[in-house]
Amino acid sequence: MKPTTIFLDKEFQDANAALLKSLTPGIVQGQGVFETMRVLDRKVLHCELHLGRLTRGLNFLKIRIPYSKNTIKNYLQKILEMNLYKNARIRLMVWAEKEKVRVGIIPQPYPIISSHQYKKGYKAIIASFTRPQTRLSHIKSLDYSIFHKAYQEAQAHHCDEAILLNSKGKVVEGSRTNIFFVKNQILYTPAVHCGCLNGITRQLVIQSARKIGIPYKTVQANADQLFTANEVFLTNALIGIMPLKRLNNKPLNHPKLNAITNNMCKMYNKLTLN
Repeated sequence: MKPTTIFLDKEFQDANAALLKSLTPGIVQGQGVFETMRVLDRKVLHCELHLGRLTRGLNFLKIRIPYSKNTIKNYLQKILEMNLYKNARIRLMVWAEKEKVRVGIIPQPYPIISSHQYKKGYKAIIASFTRPQTRLSHIKSLDYSIFHKAYQEAQAHHCDEAILLNSKGKVVEGSRTNIFFVKNQILYTPAVHCGCLNGITRQLVIQSARKIGIPYKTVQANADQLFTANEVFLTNALIGIMPLKRLNNKPLNHPKLNAITNNMCKMYNKLTLN
C-alpha cells in the first residue's frame, strides 16, 4: 500500500503511522488551530469559510501563518493529486512550537456516506464529564484532549458520538459535532456562549433556516430537552447533517416528524454540491 503523502514544514513527505498519529489534534505539542475539510470529487468543500475561521483563530492566538491563502489552497490541491484522492478528508494544522510556526496538511481517504447511514442515523451518549469553558472555546484549537476523551467514551459504548454538557448542565456540543433539535416546528441549537464552537456546518444550517423561513433560536438547553424534542440532528463538515436516533440508549426522533431535518439536508446539499 502506498504511504500517505503529507505536507509538513515546507516539504511534501511520506508519512508512516507513527508520524500521522503524532499529528493528531490533542496529541500535537504546541498551541495552534486546525480545520478538517471534506473533499468530494477533488473539491475542498467550503474552503473559504474554513480558511477564514483558521485565520481568525490564528489572529486570536497571535500566530502568523507563513503562507498566503492562495498558497495554502494550492498545497491542498497538490496533496490530493499526489495521493490520488477523489473523496477524502483533509486536515490543515498551524501551530507554534518552540518559537517556530509549523504547518501540516494531512489527507485521508473518506468514502461518501451512504443514504442508508443517514436513514439509520447516529447513536450517542451524554459524556460522563463536563466541557470546561476556556478562552479557546470559540476557536478550533489543538487543545483537543477533552474531545478525544469524549469520543473514546462514545466508542466504548458502541456509539458514534458523545454529547458534552457544561458546568451548568447545559448542552454544549458533541465531541466532533454541533447539535440541533426541533420542538413545535422551531429549530434550536446551543448558543456559542454556552461554550460550543461555531462550526462551519452549524453556520450554514442557521443561514439556511433564515433563508427558507424556519424559525430558529440559539439557547441554553438542558439534556432533557433532547429527549422530548421532535427531531435531533448533528452537524459537521464531514457528515453534513446526520439525524441522531438514540441518546443514552433511548430512542429520539419521531419517525414521522423529520420535516425540518429533511429541509435542512436539502438546503445544505444545495449549498455544498452546487
